[in-house]
Amino acid sequence: MNLLGKILVAFILVMSICFMVLAVMVGASQRNWKQQAQTNKQVADTYRRTITDIKTRSTELETLIETEKVARQQQLQQLFSQLEVEKSNRDAAIKQLTEKIVENERLQQNVSTVQARLTQQEREVESLRDTNRNLVTDITAKRTEVIELTNLFNQTKQTLESLELRVMDMTSVVAKQEKVMRSAGLTVDSLTDHIPSKVDGVIVEVSRIRDAENIVVSLGVDDGIREGHTMDIFRGDRFIGKAVVVKSEHDRSILRVAPEYRQATVREGDHVTTRL
Repeated sequence: MNLLGKILVAFILVMSICFMVLAVMVGASQRNWKQQAQTNKQVADTYRRTITDIKTRSTELETLIETEKVARQQQLQQLFSQLEVEKSNRDAAIKQLTEKIVENERLQQNVSTVQARLTQQEREVESLRDTNRNLVTDITAKRTEVIELTNLFNQTKQTLESLELRVMDMTSVVAKQEKVMRSAGLTVDSLTDHIPSKVDGVIVEVSRIRDAENIVVSLGVDDGIREGHTMDIFRGDRFIGKAVVVKSEHDRSILRVAPEYRQATVREGDHVTTRL
């Protein structure tokens, strides 16, 4: 028996007690016991009918309560089923939201990467623009330089043509002079052969034949030394003597020591010079 049935039973019990008290009071106030008995019987019948009605109503209510209970249980089961579905939907939504968050984070990382790449590309573009401006400036400068060089080339070409004309004129003059010198028995070096170049050298060999003393020095025709040139011989700061070139080759010369100027014996390693 549920709570409602218990309440109805208690209610019936209370009502019975009330009716009984009422009957006692009525009986006490009436002297006609037979009539009172009939009345009580009628009241009892009424109470029995009332109790029967109440029991019937209670049964109906219990049936209704059971029906309602079943309906409520079905509704609860439906609600539990809906709750499970909602939980599944919630879990799916949470999973989908988590995936969206992960995807969003990945997209944010991609956006950050793209932004960094874009910033780098903007820097590279700016650098290329600067380089382009520098190249334009350099090209302009080079173009100006080319124009200047072209003008200089034209001027040089004109100067070269002028010099070529002068060379042709000078060649003609030199040819005439050489013709005149040949007719006079002279050469180009005839007037300067007796003047030695200002050079210094070393004695590399000394030879003595009877009273003649010959030396070989490290100076020759390539140094401007010719036959007949005179050289001074030194050992440190000491003057040793003089020698005259008797034969000159490309890189060496043979000299004969002049006895009248000799102050000491000539040795290999002594220095010779034409600077005095």
